Amino acid sequence: MEAMIFMMIFGAALLLTAAWLAFAKDPRHSVLLYKVQGLSSMPREKAREKARQLAKIVAVIGVIMIVGFGIGAMILA
Repeated sequence: MEAMIFMMIFGAALLLTAAWLAFAKDPRHSVLLYKVQGLSSMPREKAREKARQLAKIVAVIGVIMIVGFGIGAMILA
């Protein structure tokens, strides 16, 4: 049960990360995106678009974790 609650909190953290990625002023300066996507050499607008695409993926994963583990916690409670 505690593990499911932890995973729901982790899902919420992913949603916060997605929000940060979507609204970053200049994602080229992000260490996370620099390592994962290699945005340092891209123009600013292209880097923003890549960051928003990544934000959508992270947000979907976060929502799936919150809903899935929330349902599991309710069933096991």
